[in-house]
Amino acid sequence: MKPRDLVLLLSAVAILGLVTWRLNRENNQPDASRTTSEVRRLAPRFELYDQHSKLVKFERYLGRTRLVVLFIADAPPDEHPLFQALASKHSAIAAAGVQVIVVSTATPFAVREAEEQRGAEFPFPVLTDIDQKTPVPTPTHRQWGLAGDDPADLRDGLFLIERDGTVTWNGNTPRAESDPAKSIEAIQKGEWPT
Repeated sequence: MKPRDLVLLLSAVAILGLVTWRLNRENNQPDASRTTSEVRRLAPRFELYDQHSKLVKFERYLGRTRLVVLFIADAPPDEHPLFQALASKHSAIAAAGVQVIVVSTATPFAVREAEEQRGAEFPFPVLTDIDQKTPVPTPTHRQWGLAGDDPADLRDGLFLIERDGTVTWNGNTPRAESDPAKSIEAIQKGEWPT
């Protein structure tokens, strides 16, 4: 047997051994879907206007940082207790590397008026859940599972989105945090709720 043939034979045996080892290793790993009850999927995308009447594409935030998305059912958003908590603790939340986004039914004009009364701009984008292209009211609330059949049936919700753009789902829609105030408190302390 020539040395070249021997090298080829030893290489084939080594490759076969590595492939076998890798396959056995993967088969012995616990299946992540069986070890956790949480189902994470990509967060639904949307495009809405902010308080400055600029179109904001939600996907521009995904993949950059963790996100806290607060949906507010009733205007004015600045009177909502979770909005106030996010605004007052924004420095600590931003220092933790988290971006806040608020989705409200208030018009950009109403949000700008609230900023004028406050004497300062809000430290995060406040988006208006009105899509001029479709006749469906509050399409983003619906997309995120926060609206019923009746146009007046809207709910608040706080969602935590990982850096990879995923959010916890419950059936066909993302799942809102069960204790949003506690989640905000943890985030402003630098702890990401899991």
